[in-house]
Amino acid sequence: MPIQELILLVIVMMNVVLGWLIFWNNHRTPMTRWFAAFAWSLAFWALTLIGFRAVPDLDIAAVFLRMAYISAICIAASLSLFMHYFPEAQPFGIVRKLFFTLSALAVGIFLMLPGTLITDVRIENGVRAGTQTISGYNIFTAYFVFYYFGALYLLYKRWRTAVAETRTHISYIIWSVLFLGLFGVFFNLILPSPWIHEWRFTWVGPIFSTIVVFSVAYAIAKYRLMDVRILAAELLTITIVFLLFTQIFFGESARELLTHSTFFVLAAFFGWFLIRSIRREAKQREELARLTIELERANAELKKIDQRKSEFLSLASHQLRTPLTAIKGYASMLLEGSFGAVSETLQKPLDTIFKSSDRLVRIIEDFLTISRIEQNRLVYTFATADLRKIVSELAEDFKQAAEARNLAFSFAVTDEGDYRAQIDEGKIVQVISNVIDNALKYTPKGSVAVTLGMTDGKTARVCVKDTGVGMDEETKKIIFEKFTRAKDANAVSTTGTGLGLYVAHELITAHKGRIWVESGGKGKGSTFCIELPLMSM
Repeated sequence: MPIQELILLVIVMMNVVLGWLIFWNNHRTPMTRWFAAFAWSLAFWALTLIGFRAVPDLDIAAVFLRMAYISAICIAASLSLFMHYFPEAQPFGIVRKLFFTLSALAVGIFLMLPGTLITDVRIENGVRAGTQTISGYNIFTAYFVFYYFGALYLLYKRWRTAVAETRTHISYIIWSVLFLGLFGVFFNLILPSPWIHEWRFTWVGPIFSTIVVFSVAYAIAKYRLMDVRILAAELLTITIVFLLFTQIFFGESARELLTHSTFFVLAAFFGWFLIRSIRREAKQREELARLTIELERANAELKKIDQRKSEFLSLASHQLRTPLTAIKGYASMLLEGSFGAVSETLQKPLDTIFKSSDRLVRIIEDFLTISRIEQNRLVYTFATADLRKIVSELAEDFKQAAEARNLAFSFAVTDEGDYRAQIDEGKIVQVISNVIDNALKYTPKGSVAVTLGMTDGKTARVCVKDTGVGMDEETKKIIFEKFTRAKDANAVSTTGTGLGLYVAHELITAHKGRIWVESGGKGKGSTFCIELPLMSM
C-alpha cells in the first residue's frame, strides 16, 4: 500500500477512535454527539479519498470522489452544529433545524448526481484527477464556506461573552479551526479547483483536519474535566492495535502471518492492561481529589465552629468573671475584718467562699486566655522585670497553702546573678502560679521545691519539683495539650480542668522560652521546668 493511502488509513482510524472516545465518555450531551459526528465525517472523508486514489476502476473512483464531497458537506454541517453547542447549548429553533437538515440533504443529493459536480475521473501525468463543473464547484464551495466561517463567527460571539477560563478553551478551538482548517481547504478545495486543477496533494488535507479534531477534543476534555492522558493513551493504544491488525492481511507467508498475529495479540493484551491501569489511577486520583475537597469543606466548617466556640467562651468568661471577682473581693474583705469583726462560726464558710471563688477566677482566666490565643487577640505587654523577685514572692504566697496541706515547701536560688528579663509580668506570674498550684494539688504527701537558676548566664530556669502522683511517658507527651490531665490525677484532685499547662505552654512559647516536664513514672513525682531568656548585658 502506498504511503499516502497508509497515512489516510491511520487518519480514518484515529478519527473514528477519538470520536468514539469523546462520545463514550459523555454521550448524553449534544456537544459530544456532534463532535463525534464531526470526527466520523472526517474519517469518512479520508476513507473516500482512499477509494478515489486506490480503486482500479475509474468509474468507481468517481463515485468515491463524489462521496468525498458529500463527506465534506457533513464535516461543515457537523462542525457548525458542534460550535452551536460548545461550550453550552443555545436556543435552536425548529426553523434552523429544518434549514440545516434540508440544505445538507439537498446539496448532498445534488452532488451525487452524475455530471453536477464530478463528471468523470481520469489519470493525468500519473495522477488521478476529477473533472469538475464550475456551477457544481461554486455551489459546493458556497455551502462549505458559509458553514465553515459561520461556525467560526458563532464561536467568536460566544468568546466575547464568555468568562476567562471558558474563553481560553474557545480561543483554542477558534485558532485551530481557522489556521489548520484553512490548510485543509487549501489542499482539497483550492488546489483541485477547475482553474488550478492540482490533484497530487488531496491526501494532505485530512492530516491538518485531523489536527483540528485533536485540538477540539483536547479543548472538550479540558472543559468537561476529562482526563486528557486517558484519552491519549486509549487513542494511541487502539490505533497501534488496529495498525498491527491490518498488517495481518499483508503477510506474504505463513511465518509473516504468525509474526503479525503474535504482535497483534500481545499489543492488544498489553494495551488493554495499560488502559485499565491508567483508568484505575485516574479514578483513584479523582476520588482523592473529591475527598480532599470534602476535607477542606469539613475543616472550614470546623474552623467556623471553633471560632464560634471561642467567641462564646470569651463572652461567657467575661460575664462570669465580674461577679466572681466581686464575690472574691468581698469575701477577702470580710475575712480581713474590713466590715467589722467576724465570728469564728463564719470564718470557715467565708474562707471556703474565698478559695472557691479564687479557683473559679483562675479557671475563667484560663478560658479567657485560650479564647484570645485561638482568636489571635492575646495582647502582650513586655517590660523589664526581675524574675527573682517574681518567683520569690510567688513562693512566699504559696508557702502558706503548702503548710495547710501538710507539705514541706522550699524555695532556693541556685545561681547568683542578674535575673532581669523582657516579659509580660502578669502572664509569667500566671504561668508560674499554675505550675506551683498543680504541684500542690497533685502531691498528697511529701514536698514541693521551687528553684531558680541560670544556664550559661543567658537563660533563667524555674523548676518546680514535687513528690506527687508523677506520670508515665505517654502522659508526658500530651500533658501540654488542651483538656489533658495525668491518668491518676482525679484520685488526688478533682478540681483541675486540664487547661493550665496548655496556657502555660502557649505563653512561654510567645516569650521565646520553653516549658517541659520530667518524671520517673507513676508515683515518683514530677519536675516542671520553665526557661526564659534574660536581658543581654
